[in-house]
Amino acid sequence: MKVQFNTLINRARLNEQRREYGDPVPDSTMHLVFTGQPGTGKSTAARLLAQAYHAIGLVKKPTVKEISGRDLVSEFQAGSAKQVKEIFDEARGGVLFVDEAYSMVNGDQDIPGKEALNEFLKLAEDRRGDTVVILAGYSEDDNSEDVVRYLNQYNHGMSSRFPTRVPFDPYNAQELAQIGERELSDINIKFSDDKARKTFKMAAARAGGDAENPSNARGVRSLVGLILNEQANRLAREQVEFGRRVTPKDWRQVTSEDIKAGLDGLMS
Repeated sequence: MKVQFNTLINRARLNEQRREYGDPVPDSTMHLVFTGQPGTGKSTAARLLAQAYHAIGLVKKPTVKEISGRDLVSEFQAGSAKQVKEIFDEARGGVLFVDEAYSMVNGDQDIPGKEALNEFLKLAEDRRGDTVVILAGYSEDDNSEDVVRYLNQYNHGMSSRFPTRVPFDPYNAQELAQIGERELSDINIKFSDDKARKTFKMAAARAGGDAENPSNARGVRSLVGLILNEQANRLAREQVEFGRRVTPKDWRQVTSEDIKAGLDGLMS
């Protein structure tokens, strides 16, 4: 994934240099499809890519408009085209990230969904010079690698407008632990000792999933929240039982007991 991201950014930068010198730029689209299970960092990657594209001048704003596929569909008759245009107007100059893109159309009888898809593809083409569109999605029936194929049956222009896929693999145990440690570090919390650190690595691996449910970051973020709950409960008990005031040192560290209790809560 990192190599492909670098390639996308390098190509965009080179095309900008071509434009500056008045040379013709290869006819291509910067629209993308992110493939992979939920919780593998697709939303985060979209935000990082928006910042990178802004830094090299590909888009005017380093911002991401994040929606789901069904957000493009209006509840009012014949209102989907207008709704799609409004969303593109809000995203203009930046990145439009469409999660659960497959939900845009729910079968052959979904007339509002088809209307949304037709307008969506029209604007994706018309505004490809100033707005980058990223599709992502996953469901049990239509996994993210089939999003383009699924929507292409309702509008055959889908595959040509979204030819580039970026795969997101499940995180390994080390990466899951790093994600969790970063979550704690961002709020100035460390482990009380090596035992707590080792306990957290084990807990993060379990929180991320198993063979049937590939490892993802959402479970780890949920684990961190539960650990902080346990820390708060422990410190409250200590204040009552020992009558001492909690200090910054206390709230800036979590113990192995906090971690174990947090994992038990997640697994229950």
